[in-house]
Amino acid sequence: MKKKRFICLVIGIVSVVGVSCGRAERPVQEAAVREVAAKSQDEETRYFEEDLYLTSSGEKLPINAIRAELLCPIFPQNFRQVAERADAIAIGKPLESLEESEIKVHDDITRYEFSVSDFAVETVLKGSFQDGDIISLGQDVAILDDEIYRLPVGHEDWNERSLVLSTPNNYRPVKKGSKYILFLYKRTDANIYFPIYYALGRFNVDGTDELNYEPYPEVSTHLKIRDYAIALYRAAAQTPGQNLLSQIVEQSDTAF
Repeated sequence: MKKKRFICLVIGIVSVVGVSCGRAERPVQEAAVREVAAKSQDEETRYFEEDLYLTSSGEKLPINAIRAELLCPIFPQNFRQVAERADAIAIGKPLESLEESEIKVHDDITRYEFSVSDFAVETVLKGSFQDGDIISLGQDVAILDDEIYRLPVGHEDWNERSLVLSTPNNYRPVKKGSKYILFLYKRTDANIYFPIYYALGRFNVDGTDELNYEPYPEVSTHLKIRDYAIALYRAAAQTPGQNLLSQIVEQSDTAF
């Protein structure tokens, strides 16, 4: 099994914009949060050291990770920051696998590839689109080979078909047909939504994504963010027609 190879990408400026939101009364959601937080972390980290990506067709691909922390050097310190900085929050399912996704290239100095696929929105908790819409979901991952991928200097041995990550190396693409709650930002030059903060912006909620990584599981802040994202999903599922986003955000303030 090959070792992961890493190369740093450098960009000039990364801007993080905070969005204010109002305060609301606190609902009784503590039980849901405690239930999620009490889960063993064993299943969360089981695939953390995996070096192969299994496609929907059963093909095993090596993973080439282009370390991209410098693309997003400021990670959130609490759940409020994730919820407020996201342009949209939605629950739904991807309609296409990564192999079926369209490959595009970011038009900036990094020039790295990303994938775009259709995502069926079931419930909108924040954002300008509506329940039932299909949005374009972007992810900074792509299945590439040497015929379409310009190999980085010093990595000319990447001459095989592989999963290339332009993200922190433990991110994995969403799985077709699995259900997620997504915290998204919208590209200003295209109608494409990306998970904000990489894996901190996508959480599987139906247990069907075995590669549902938690970014840096040793960081308790990230695990708490995960817990409140799941609590928000459960609140939406249990109280259809009611948006409890502000209540969950306010409740989370006591946990960080």
